Order: sequence, then C-alpha cells, then structure tokens
Amino acid sequence: MFGLFRKKEKEVVDEAVVIEEEVFDEAAVIDKETGITYCGGMEELYDEVVEEYCAQGADYIEQIRKFVSEQDWKNYQIVVHGIKSSSLTVGAVALSEKAKALEMAAKSDQIDYILAENDSFLSSYQKVLKVLKQ
Repeated sequence: MFGLFRKKEKEVVDEAVVIEEEVFDEAAVIDKETGITYCGGMEELYDEVVEEYCAQGADYIEQIRKFVSEQDWKNYQIVVHGIKSSSLTVGAVALSEKAKALEMAAKSDQIDYILAENDSFLSSYQKVLKVLKQ
C-alpha cells in the first residue's frame, strides 16, 4: 500500500527469538522537499509545522472516530479538510490525497465510501505520524 514499507527486518534476541519488525520507508511516506517548499523553503518553519502536526494528530484521530460514530459528516469533512492541507505542508502527499477523497465524499454525501475507506485512512495517518516523530 503506497510503498510505506520497504522490507521486514529480523532481529535476533537472546540468540533464539526472532522478532519481525516492519520498517517504514520514510521517503515513501514523507516527501520532505515538498513540505519545505510549502513552508516557503524554510526548513526551520517546516520543523515547527511538523512538530505541531504531530501534536494535533491524536486529537484529530479521536475527532474523526467520534464524527463517524455520530454520523456527523459536516464536522468530519472539516477535520479531513484540515488534515488534507496540513499533510501536504509536511510532505505527506499520499495521505493528503486520501484526505481529499474523503473530504469530497463527505461533501457529496458518499457515506458508503467514507465507511469503506476511513479505517485505512486512519491507519495511514498513524503511520505518517510515527514516521514524523522518528
């Protein structure tokens, strides 16, 4: 899915237990140059935007879940619009595109699409947040 993972790495623990760990391919998730471009070419500003983006992530995820459970599509649309814009600013282009599709679905009352795609969207959002926090 969108090349988010590059491989599985095996780690040997106590020479007997093998743990498989998914390793994020940061370049496939975040296009830092695009993010910096959206921040006027200022890397310091980009870093501040990333910090704020990560700080808001948990709240946005909670709000999205709440709005879906309450079938509050107007507020759902507002939140995914914000994620769409801010994701592009941090260089999470694929996530921004997913948010845009969900925003348009909410705008045109395509509830079945939202219900089918929302969990995948939230999973991608969490992966982006994880990569940015590294």
